[in-house]
Amino acid sequence: ISLPLKTGGHLHDTPGFQVSNILPSLVSKERKLLISRKAYRPKIIFMREGKTILFGGCARLDYIKGPPLYFTLFGSSTLPVHLSSIEGADRLLSEKLGTF
Repeated sequence: ISLPLKTGGHLHDTPGFQVSNILPSLVSKERKLLISRKAYRPKIIFMREGKTILFGGCARLDYIKGPPLYFTLFGSSTLPVHLSSIEGADRLLSEKLGTF
């Protein structure tokens, strides 16, 4: 969904992923990271071309091309979020997977 703003920019809303779809494939420790007992607080991340956001070992968002912008993320406060280069994301995942 894309909504034009009066300032000339756009607000983009994406559906994200539903926790119920991913839960069966996770172990108990991972489930506890995704299911928050507290209210979700937004995380705002400044992104540039060639950067990746890693959501623990559960999801990845690559920003391949475009102007610098802010992403606002809503999710469990216990799920670690890491910013990396796209080139370094695979290495970071292989090194850290299981320890996020």
